[in-house]
Amino acid sequence: MIEYITLSDLVKKVSQDAVEKGKEIFNTKKIREKYINIFEMMNIDRDKLKASDCKQSKDFKIPKDSQKFLIEVYWLYSDADMKKMRKGLFEQASLESIAGLLDGFREMILKLDIPENDKDEMISKMYMRTRYPYLQRRAEVLKELENIKLDFCPDYQDDARVEDELQNYVDNNKMKEMHNISAQRRFRYFDMLDDLDVNDQLLFTSFVLEDIRCMIKRHHELYSYISEIRTCEINDAAEQKALNMTSEEEEYATVDFNYSIKLQEELDKNEEYKDLLLERKEILRSNGFINKLQPRFEAICERLQEIDNETQKKLWGEVVLKDSEDEDIDFSFRDTSENVFQEALKTYCDNNKSRREYEKRMGMITDEERLRVKEFIEQLEAQRKKPQ
Repeated sequence: MIEYITLSDLVKKVSQDAVEKGKEIFNTKKIREKYINIFEMMNIDRDKLKASDCKQSKDFKIPKDSQKFLIEVYWLYSDADMKKMRKGLFEQASLESIAGLLDGFREMILKLDIPENDKDEMISKMYMRTRYPYLQRRAEVLKELENIKLDFCPDYQDDARVEDELQNYVDNNKMKEMHNISAQRRFRYFDMLDDLDVNDQLLFTSFVLEDIRCMIKRHHELYSYISEIRTCEINDAAEQKALNMTSEEEEYATVDFNYSIKLQEELDKNEEYKDLLLERKEILRSNGFINKLQPRFEAICERLQEIDNETQKKLWGEVVLKDSEDEDIDFSFRDTSENVFQEALKTYCDNNKSRREYEKRMGMITDEERLRVKEFIEQLEAQRKKPQ
């Protein structure tokens, strides 16, 4: 039987813990606010934390087993990594800190008295917000890139900043074993100068250089194919939606489009509207704390909608265009990442095969044939330039 406590109970425990640490907290409201900020930071749906018997008081139902973890999280609130995460800069925080939060909150969520699919959704949203799987794999990529540099440049380790960053990735990504193995092979290519002459080393290094360039090119091509597939998905879905429209819906969409053009022309003349749009854009690009920016961001969005409605009433006497942001966007048409990647990889391989076949055919052409083709093209060009 799982025991539960409320957020109010947790606040009291933190207050008691603060007294024991000699850090008595007189404003317990601040404790509650910090927990709310942490929940928002991790993209935790607070409505799903509310106990069925606590809805009127708007309190939360928290597994008692998670109490120790949550108290520890509270004391990390002003920690350097936590500050970065509260700004939304998870990529600048250590993976160890992110993983610790994910593990603790995951255990807490799994013990909540809510449907299993809600638990899965909450956990998924946490991972999406922190981008932890991607950041973890990116760290491994960076580590291997560092190893390539160290293989060729022994002086590279003397760069204190780079060495600190490298060690940070190793420590925080639980990659000590990989690091130890890699350390054994450091500078191995540089040391080969003792065994190989300069020409041998030059040819080997030239091969490595070309191999790296090909790898970079391959990555760029794959990324472009993935991006193209995703773009086509959206375009195809929009086209299909248009084809499925009834004549009435099609007529409404045309009228709606014409109204939108006129509305936008008027909004472009409104200085307050333009200033608010600019401020909203700056907030989205800023590194400010999530909890401090959100109220202003919501106020801006609300005022923008007010101006939009006021402008419509001024033009047509009523609001004829509803706020499209209120509609839930259906992305069910999107294929899985695995399928998209496989399709992109197949496209790359097919194109690469065609490229090799083309190069092979071009390689079979003799110099005499190339010269004849060149002369033929020059003759055609000369005829084209003759006055008619």
